[in-house]
Amino acid sequence: MTPSPPVGQLVKEPLFLDQEAEREAGPSFDSGDSFDWERLVAVSLHPLKVGIVEALSWLRQPLSATELARMVGAGKYSRDLIQYHAGCLENWGVLAVAEVRRTQGGWESYYFFSNGSEPAIA
Repeated sequence: MTPSPPVGQLVKEPLFLDQEAEREAGPSFDSGDSFDWERLVAVSLHPLKVGIVEALSWLRQPLSATELARMVGAGKYSRDLIQYHAGCLENWGVLAVAEVRRTQGGWESYYFFSNGSEPAIA
């Protein structure tokens, strides 16, 4: 298996391990072709989503988008961008809104893992 590129790096090679067969027949998931799922996830999952999961796993408590923005990327990401990616993880069933608190001028959601326990991170 070819090594996975760093997260966020563009890949120009096909994700099928048998590149010749893929070119001739086109992609077919039912034909037994070996599709490199690990590489697909590495190049398609935004690093911010990984950072959110790692931060929640490390602290083992619900965090708001504001708190996550301070922790993930040393404040390089906006609160809105954190909320977008946390919302995606919520839609996928990875995260859930654990609580909602009133803040100055609005409400803020606190995210944690949907089943209440963090994933095993190798």
